[in-house]
Amino acid sequence: MPRNNAGFWVLGTPVLCALIAAQIWSAYTVRQDLDDLRAYLASSVDAAMQLNQRIGYGGMIHNFKNYVLRSDQQEYADDVRRDANSALALIDELESSAHALNVNRRLTETRRMIINYRDRIDTVTELAKAGEAPRDIDTVVKVTDDPAIQEISLLMNQITDAITTRSRALEQRGSKLNWLSAAAAVLFAVTLLVLIFQRESRLKDQRHLASINALNLELASGNQELQVANKAIKHFAGMVSHDLKTPLQHISLFTSLVDKEADDPGSVSRIAGRIDETVQRMDRIINSLLEFTQTSFAQPKLETMSIRAAVARVVDELAGNISMREAQIINEVQGNVRADAELLNRVLHNLLGNSLKYVAPAVIPHIEIHSEQQGNMLVVSVSDNGIGIDPGEAESIFEPFHRLHNAVADYEGSGIGLSMAREIIQAHGGEIWVDNSFKEGARICFSLALARPSPERQVKLTAFARSILQR
Repeated sequence: MPRNNAGFWVLGTPVLCALIAAQIWSAYTVRQDLDDLRAYLASSVDAAMQLNQRIGYGGMIHNFKNYVLRSDQQEYADDVRRDANSALALIDELESSAHALNVNRRLTETRRMIINYRDRIDTVTELAKAGEAPRDIDTVVKVTDDPAIQEISLLMNQITDAITTRSRALEQRGSKLNWLSAAAAVLFAVTLLVLIFQRESRLKDQRHLASINALNLELASGNQELQVANKAIKHFAGMVSHDLKTPLQHISLFTSLVDKEADDPGSVSRIAGRIDETVQRMDRIINSLLEFTQTSFAQPKLETMSIRAAVARVVDELAGNISMREAQIINEVQGNVRADAELLNRVLHNLLGNSLKYVAPAVIPHIEIHSEQQGNMLVVSVSDNGIGIDPGEAESIFEPFHRLHNAVADYEGSGIGLSMAREIIQAHGGEIWVDNSFKEGARICFSLALARPSPERQVKLTAFARSILQR
């Protein structure tokens, strides 16, 4: 975008927006002023009508004449005073509205007439006690009310004229503001369109550059992933060459022994059995390698699941081995986690299987699975009464093909299970470790992210908590 256009965009847009905002505010004030004028008019008309009622028929003058005719009925005198006070308050209200509209007329004659009527009540009372006739009393206390009625009418006419004049001025002002707002909006829209068209070519260049940058980032990410994969492949190749070399050497040795012992059928049979055992061990190693590669490069498909149900499912799968060993399993885990059901099954299957396997022959396996929430993670522990793990081996047992017991020991295995478990847990964003403080056997712990409850569940929990507090 050219520099002058950019400056216009930066400076012109706020100015136009401020102008439109000012016009909108002015239109709002015009509407408010019109509403205030209508309110003045309504309250003035209402006050004038009430004033006429308080003064005229049914009001102060009417009650005054009744008291002149029936001076023995004191309630008429009380009504005169009450109506007079109310009328004086209404005069104050009308004069206040007139002053707000710059109308200077005051209801002086009306106020004087009301005060005269109110003050002459005492005169009526004295003349009646003196025995004067009502006609004579009326002649003495009579007050002329025509000037007051005319004065109220003139004031209302002036208030109405003032409101009408102001309303017309406000309507004209509002009309002008509407035209100005429309013109400003059109100007703003035209300016915006011009700037958009001018920026189009530059935006195309920017999008092209952004696409190139995105491709570069993707390429860099791919290169990084390729480096990680190459490193893993080298590591994997090293494991394969190391762990398959020994069985192959054994097979070669046994084959040479067959040649030497060919005349002894018993020796040949024993050697053939050893060769078969070695081949089976190679088969286990190869299967473990395949499982490890499939697991290490798998991306977890996360879903919300019950950790207790996952443990129960693995316990059910191991039911035959558990029954054979008469093992005791305590499942006390609770909570929902975000995990891949199949991959988590492999972890639990491996940990429970190890707890069943690595126990002295004369000991009945006792396995406890517990859980504890720590922040937004759930820590699961699998404890057993087995042969335990040396603290010095707490880290190395998670390395591929690292075994605490050699191939001829009582505890068979490929040494790949815990390494695979670590790969799975770390792929979930968690950690796995040996609890060295546990001395009665072995305890392995791992952490998984807790699943957040759904909004519906949160509402139910809140309602439940509220019901408990109200009890």
